[in-house]
Amino acid sequence: MAKHYSPKHLAQLTGAAYVLIISAGLWGEFVARGGMDGAENLATLIATEAPRFRAGILADLVMATADIALAVLLFLLFERVHRGLALAAMVFRLIQTAILGANLLLLVAAVQLATGAHPDASLWVGPLIALHASGYDVALVFFGVNSLATGTLIWMSGLFPRVIGAGIFAAGLVYIGGGVVRVMAPQMVASYEPMFLVPLVAEVTFCLALLAAGRFGKRAGWDQSQAL
Repeated sequence: MAKHYSPKHLAQLTGAAYVLIISAGLWGEFVARGGMDGAENLATLIATEAPRFRAGILADLVMATADIALAVLLFLLFERVHRGLALAAMVFRLIQTAILGANLLLLVAAVQLATGAHPDASLWVGPLIALHASGYDVALVFFGVNSLATGTLIWMSGLFPRVIGAGIFAAGLVYIGGGVVRVMAPQMVASYEPMFLVPLVAEVTFCLALLAAGRFGKRAGWDQSQAL
């Protein structure tokens, strides 16, 4: 028999998944792999810091797993707003997650080469890390489309202040732009990076709003039950 949860409970579960995604993603990128960009002998650095590097890959796996749960939870939360748009958002988010999961194999290969005393490790590790960065930005194009759909759903739903929907929509434009820059003008990637502050602020704000579900407005029907 299906259990029934209110949109408030779904939103809080979604917020918890969001916390896991944000914390794991930031830790993996800026702590576990922090300081490795631009290193002269990347293979030696990774070999020296192999446990930290592997922990970053594990953090990314946690992030991807939580992202799958988040995709489903957001669909359940917003399907009553517009089922087709909620389904499209879920599909595009899952495509992004699948690409990111496959992209992690590049990091696995890099650490295996660096720690395996391979004679050509110094030649291959750098390109593998660069390919991972490119794959990440390509995946973000699909996430950008997801964000456009999710921002629209937030705007339509009445569950949250509309400014949050506008922020997530704007984040989607930044994500898509980042992917386009990576493909069409890779020399501009560094100058484009400050734009990702927009998604960071928007995503954290949405996460906090999900955790505080039910405190916004009265028209949204936060306490109505739905099957899960």
